[in-house]
Amino acid sequence: MQATRSKTWAVCGVAILSAAIASPAWADDELPSGFSTANSSATLLGGAGLAQGQNGSFGESPNRFANFRFELHVAFGWYGAVGAGGRFEFPLVRQGLIQGVDDELALSIGAEVFYFYGPYLGLGVTPLLALQWNFYVGPSVSLFPELGLAFIFGPQRERYWGAFVAPYLGFGVRFHFTDRNALLLRASWPAGLQLGITF
Repeated sequence: MQATRSKTWAVCGVAILSAAIASPAWADDELPSGFSTANSSATLLGGAGLAQGQNGSFGESPNRFANFRFELHVAFGWYGAVGAGGRFEFPLVRQGLIQGVDDELALSIGAEVFYFYGPYLGLGVTPLLALQWNFYVGPSVSLFPELGLAFIFGPQRERYWGAFVAPYLGFGVRFHFTDRNALLLRASWPAGLQLGITF
């Protein structure tokens, strides 16, 4: 008698489980408020930027900077110059400008210090201010164009650099090796070529 009851309960349990799998009770229109299958899929995938959320936009890349970041680099100017520089950057639009794209708009403030070695010798300083549009294209790579102004203070020489304001244009790539540190490569005008690191 006891064995018969056990078999009966086992058969009932299998039937209930089969029905639950065949017809899930958690359909999208019956989900509790604030819960969605899209969000749960993103969580299961375990990577921000790998799955779309409920509003169609991608989650934040793990390599985004939370509040601000610093950058140090060496620089090779276009006009016979070598030097070093730094940037201070912070986000202006954290969720980006394009829906469905993992992007971010930031403000970048910095300066370059150059030593000009030809045709005249002398030191120059180039403060700059730029808008930086970051695109996170993978778990360890981001690309960015920049547009802004450069304030150039160079050696006061005839037919050479003086003090003036110029438009600034740049394009760079970062290779992220932690959530905060990245190797940076940038080509820009008038600041030249730059190789550095963010932290």
